[in-house]
Amino acid sequence: MDAEQKLLLRHAILRQLAAAAPVSLPPVTLLHGVALAGFRLDDRALQIELDYLAGKNLLEITPSALSQGLPRARLTATGRDYLEAENLL
Repeated sequence: MDAEQKLLLRHAILRQLAAAAPVSLPPVTLLHGVALAGFRLDDRALQIELDYLAGKNLLEITPSALSQGLPRARLTATGRDYLEAENLL
């Protein structure tokens, strides 16, 4: 995947989280969303992207309230500001 495709993938993840806000989404839901956007990722590749975006403070990964072993992702205020600055909302 080249740099432009990675940017589009990251935008797809962030926009999906923005649409779900203020709730968080599990990785499996994000996988379905990026597949609908035309990206084919496995669990590991998605986790790498989520970790990257979390490192940039664009999203946060938290454990599920019902099961601590199941992570969920949520858009941060910084992530929303980024999407707005890029006219993606």
